[in-house]
Amino acid sequence: MRTVAKEIADQTEKVKLMKLDHVAINAVNLEEEIRFLTEFPGLSLLQKWEDLRQAYVGLEEGPVIGVIENKDYDGSVFTMAHLAFCVSDQEFSGWVMKIKELNLDIVAGPKSQRGGETILLRTPSKNINH
Repeated sequence: MRTVAKEIADQTEKVKLMKLDHVAINAVNLEEEIRFLTEFPGLSLLQKWEDLRQAYVGLEEGPVIGVIENKDYDGSVFTMAHLAFCVSDQEFSGWVMKIKELNLDIVAGPKSQRGGETILLRTPSKNINH
């Protein structure tokens, strides 16, 4: 079965993707989401705009997360969209303690997954992180 994507790929010259620049998430309150992402996992605020209330947070060398304010966003509606961060096996239990101390909304875990441990939690705008 041929798909439209396959037909387009066959008709166009192959190009190489340099890198993934960023992904974006919605935020009910931009400042609250920035504060969460900079204080909890320790990302940096890289850039912020007011004309369309949005910001980039992340690590200088990547990855970068675009945060776009959308006051009508309802992150509590079921979604599989999420952000995933890696920490060492030695630091995982410390992160779990920090999550529990901050009384963050834990969706699932800690549990074993893909050869390691994972815990899923929600940001202030109800985006899922693990």
